[in-house]
Amino acid sequence: MKTITILSGADRVGKSTLASSLEKPGVCRVRHFGPPPLDRPLFSDVREEIADWHLSGEPQLVLDRSYVCSYCMNQPDVLDAILEFEWDHRNLNIRHLGVWESWQVVARRHVEEIQMLGIENHVEEYKERMETHQSYYEKLEDFYDFVTMFPHKWST
Repeated sequence: MKTITILSGADRVGKSTLASSLEKPGVCRVRHFGPPPLDRPLFSDVREEIADWHLSGEPQLVLDRSYVCSYCMNQPDVLDAILEFEWDHRNLNIRHLGVWESWQVVARRHVEEIQMLGIENHVEEYKERMETHQSYYEKLEDFYDFVTMFPHKWST
């Protein structure tokens, strides 16, 4: 059976690393997503990727940080678009995988990035990232418990 796995989690927790390790040509396609395009309908890029994959012979598709991120990052007017998206794809075998790491594990990665970028106000940046990490997981739990119609699991 063809399966779509949607990876979600805060920055620097290993989503892309996990996704890349699953990629196998002809078997498992992986697509990494960034912020949704502003000049197109919400999630049109995800819809196009699923439609293209659905026509392929590949049994698995892994979506790294797709539409769930928009919900977790409190983007405006996203809930209706998510509910519409999931309704339109309700007959597919979709599952969510939440990639979770504690702040203590990912803090060092953030520090390294802040230093590499040369951010002057490093304490404020660090604090903002710490708060975003916590908020992201609160919203992700809310998404899994009260929004999505698809099953989920947690991975560390």
